[in-house]
Amino acid sequence: MQKIESWIIKISYFKEVLQLEMAINELSYLPEGEQRILEFDHDIYKILIAINSGTVESEVIESTNAVYRIYMQDKKLQLDIF
Repeated sequence: MQKIESWIIKISYFKEVLQLEMAINELSYLPEGEQRILEFDHDIYKILIAINSGTVESEVIESTNAVYRIYMQDKKLQLDIF
């Protein structure tokens, strides 16, 4: 995360993806019912769609201050927007 914030790593939307991955990893080791609250600079859904379609480097995703709650329910990842 320090390398991203100091601009050593310059990959579009990498900070948001890394934040999400870190939360998913952490929750995978915790009992169900634990949650994490994440705030992203860009719409994480649009970022994930762009990654999946292979267009993340060319996409321009608008800034946002959306807050998400991430948690596991019935062994499935849940992501709710506040």
